[in-house]
Amino acid sequence: MTSTFDPQPPENSHLRIIVIEDDEDDFFCIHNLLSEMTHMRFMSAWVSSYDAGINAIFNNSFDVCLLDYRLGDHDGLEFLHEVTEKGCKIPIIFLTGAGNYEIDLQAMRMGAADYLLKNEISASTLERSIRYAIAIWKSKDELRALSSKILTIQEEERKRLASELHDSIGQTLAALKFHVEKALNLVDEGDCTAVSNHLKQFVPILQRSIEETKSIYMGLRPSVLEDMDSCDSRNVVPING
Repeated sequence: MTSTFDPQPPENSHLRIIVIEDDEDDFFCIHNLLSEMTHMRFMSAWVSSYDAGINAIFNNSFDVCLLDYRLGDHDGLEFLHEVTEKGCKIPIIFLTGAGNYEIDLQAMRMGAADYLLKNEISASTLERSIRYAIAIWKSKDELRALSSKILTIQEEERKRLASELHDSIGQTLAALKFHVEKALNLVDEGDCTAVSNHLKQFVPILQRSIEETKSIYMGLRPSVLEDMDSCDSRNVVPING
């Protein structure tokens, strides 16, 4: 499984954009900029309040959210925190009327895909921000899916190893313990010939234990990880210095 980064949306695709903005004039300005984008076709929805925005995010299917910082009695940081805690599935681009470095940092730390000043936005700037926000979000989704898959593989491997240790190595060690105790009893009885014959039985048991240990060792690396490595290696382009 390889992660790809393609900031170019599929040709003729319609992006579903939700604009959460409490000022109607500002919304129309944003909508006009969206309409001027040259490489994206879109369908937009507008909500003007905090609560309506929360509801729209989780009850509709959108590709990206444009979020205003001022939302009545609330602000965009509160909104960003709430939707992130609830598992928001789309990238959110923060919009503000005035630059503020601390708000910028907080927004990015809380998961905002970008932070744009309204008075500096052009159609090309907004288009690029949306394009990259969606591409980066997609890459993060793929990374999360890969991480989940690896954790599942690790757990399955742990269970398999525990089972093999119990079923093979455990039984072999129990057999060795029995033969050692038997040999010690024969030593106490002074029967050296019997002791010698009994010790000879250790060899095939020990050999089987070595082979079982080697088998477990060779199987420690799940084949799915080898497949992933093989896939990754096919996508590596050598660079000649």
